[in-house]
Amino acid sequence: MEGNEHLASAMREHGFKQHELADAVNSRLIDKGYKGTVGERTVRNWLTGTTKWPHPRQRDALEAVFRRTAEELGFRPPVRKRPSTPLEDSVDRRNFLTGAGGTMVAAAAPFLGAPPQVGTSDVIRLRSGLDNLMAVDDTRGGHEALERAALAGAAEALEKQKLGATQRIRRRLYTVAADYTAAAAWSALDARRGDRAQALLGRALYLAGMGRDSGAELCTWNLYAMLARQRDERTQAVDSAMAAQSTSITKRDPFYASLAHARTAIGHASLDRQAAIRSLGHAWEALEKATPDAPRPSWVAFYGRGELMAITAIVRDRIGDFDHAEAASHQALASIPPQFRRNRAMATARLALAQLHQGDLDQACATASAVFELMDGDPLPGRLRSLLGDYYRDLIALAPDAAVSREWGGPHPIRREPSVNTPKPEVRYFTHADVPRIRQALIDIHADAYADAMDDEFNQRFPWFVDHWGGNPAFACVIAFEGETPVAFAYGAPARPYREWWREYLTDVPEKHETFAFSELAVRTEYRGTGTARLVTRALLEERAEDLVVLLVDTEHPKVQAVYESWGFGKVGERRPFPDSPVCAVMLAELPLRP
Repeated sequence: MEGNEHLASAMREHGFKQHELADAVNSRLIDKGYKGTVGERTVRNWLTGTTKWPHPRQRDALEAVFRRTAEELGFRPPVRKRPSTPLEDSVDRRNFLTGAGGTMVAAAAPFLGAPPQVGTSDVIRLRSGLDNLMAVDDTRGGHEALERAALAGAAEALEKQKLGATQRIRRRLYTVAADYTAAAAWSALDARRGDRAQALLGRALYLAGMGRDSGAELCTWNLYAMLARQRDERTQAVDSAMAAQSTSITKRDPFYASLAHARTAIGHASLDRQAAIRSLGHAWEALEKATPDAPRPSWVAFYGRGELMAITAIVRDRIGDFDHAEAASHQALASIPPQFRRNRAMATARLALAQLHQGDLDQACATASAVFELMDGDPLPGRLRSLLGDYYRDLIALAPDAAVSREWGGPHPIRREPSVNTPKPEVRYFTHADVPRIRQALIDIHADAYADAMDDEFNQRFPWFVDHWGGNPAFACVIAFEGETPVAFAYGAPARPYREWWREYLTDVPEKHETFAFSELAVRTEYRGTGTARLVTRALLEERAEDLVVLLVDTEHPKVQAVYESWGFGKVGERRPFPDSPVCAVMLAELPLRP
């Protein structure tokens, strides 16, 4: 007996199992006012060809479920000679239908107007779109256009939920929406927009739960761990990575367990050396057990021996094993596939850091320069910019007077990034009269720059400082704009004669002592390490008529102090300007600043 392949194909396309199709047909019958009498045996008879032409009610319901005719579903009406019907019978039947007020016709209407169905092909199409976005991320890194596209994909997947679908397809749509939302969160995280990433991760975790997909849950916890580490929330980074380890997919596939252990190792690296090394060992053991070519979603395609070696380099660098970190970075670059360009650039920057931490300045700077060649003209993602900023600060702290340090400390430390793609921010000048219209921009930039320290009450008082300094008639401010987006600022005002901050620390007062008090400098996170801080500082101070400039730097940030020293400032003392402020280094420089 020949089976019904057309029906079997339609069931595969819509994701139906036999009992699910029975439930869908019964739902249609019940909506029509009939009993739901279709069971798995009935469906099996349709599939095997035992039933070649279902009952009319069942045919109508099947056509409504699949939006295809019974013939298109592989059913064939029996060939038989119909007996003639007496005229009175036809009249009686016509009277019956008319007397019923069109009940049968009306009852059929819901089938004709049934909502379109959603099936496996829709899920596959949405997955394909997500795969394309992941390929863009692998090459360029996170950016706002990618985030918007990912959120549009999530919205489309959720819109499909409003159409007819089996429970299994609905769960798969939730999972697709979760993966799209996690991709948007990752794009925000890679651009170092932490608050945005956190909001999206909460949504992704909810959708993953609705889809009952432990792989999507692991993806989200993995990103939570990265976000916490980015914010220097060390215990939260470990806790998030442990949550990733606890997802059920890590029990079924050691590949995912390896990723979760690797993320845990990074979290431990700043807290517990031995725990970090143990977690790395678990990650390698799990990866050895994993099947390399097993089908997995595109978001995890980046992970493998090369990426785990790159993570090993991060951990080894943070626990002080700089030579091991350098070796691991070389092995990572030998293994990470070329299409993962952003990850190769990150591994290259990590190699530069490991070389720098061993004192090999020239080689480290040459390696760091290769990052720009790898990115091949595309703007650097915020995470990569920040890593290069860390490199620059470590370089200045290690050798502030070295020739290579001065070269990297030029107007654009990341100068090799082509200006056609990353134009130098435009500098605009403002005075006391402009404070009402620039006040919020200053507050927003400061909040971004100090996002990880806004719990500090002193930082929360920044709006008061804006009003205090802005109230000075001689207030001077410089703001850097990229397009119409303010990205950094520097401001201050002339110090009151004989009340300058530096006077109590110097016994020999300079002959020329008119002083400009440099009050505040702030740069949005994603612009750190790009020379923007130096740009606004130079713009603020280059035309000043005063002889000296003085500023305060938190003593707990020696790298920042080293940057100012590279610009010509020298520490003359320490003071706590307010009871709730940190202890600050008082730093003084002659104007104009040295080149």
